[in-house]
Amino acid sequence: VRGCAYRCLDCPVPQRLGQRPRLRSPENLAGEIEMLAGSGVREIRLPHCIPFRSHKDWARRLHQQLSSRGIDKEVTLEVDGMPPMLDDESIDLLVGMGFRRIDFWRACSGDDRILHNMRKPFKAKQLEDRLRRCKDRGLEVFVSFTFGNLGESEASALASIEMAKRVRADKYWFGVVRPFPCTASWSLRPKVNEEAEGLWDEYDSAPQRPMGPLLPNELSVERVLELVEK
Repeated sequence: VRGCAYRCLDCPVPQRLGQRPRLRSPENLAGEIEMLAGSGVREIRLPHCIPFRSHKDWARRLHQQLSSRGIDKEVTLEVDGMPPMLDDESIDLLVGMGFRRIDFWRACSGDDRILHNMRKPFKAKQLEDRLRRCKDRGLEVFVSFTFGNLGESEASALASIEMAKRVRADKYWFGVVRPFPCTASWSLRPKVNEEAEGLWDEYDSAPQRPMGPLLPNELSVERVLELVEK
């Protein structure tokens, strides 16, 4: 998929590839997956958030293509997820196509106020529901939470931690949101940790460290890092 209809502050896709999703044909995509499987690749991840819910005919055709080629039994398929792009039928289609893992890289937060600030097209309850439904249907679930989001407070950060405990995902990633150039968050003139001035090389190569700029929020750099560790 190229482009995305949403405008999440922390995502570079709308800025770089536009806001109109453009999908390759199911035949073309299945052909490339078949080629990779024939070369010995056993794990394939489809990047970005594919709008399965609004493109069900496309998803059904991809299901048919993968099944007819027997690919769904040969490789582990993974895909990025976004709550508005998934409903029960589209989750069932993913399982039927042989997808075994879904990555919620853009989960962001367990607090509705932060999700609104970060322009996420979903609420915390919807995110939690989609995570549970994916797990209930046998998909391995990965979820990413970030701290230091726009307007982050102690309460909102702790809400993310509590959601992570409740959903019991198979794998997690906790980190600091980054206002990189080519994301919409870059225009917010983020505050900068003075000790990090000029350390963009380290900021890039050691993403777990609170280097470089952080979005305006109520927490100190030190507290953001403590929450990641927590």
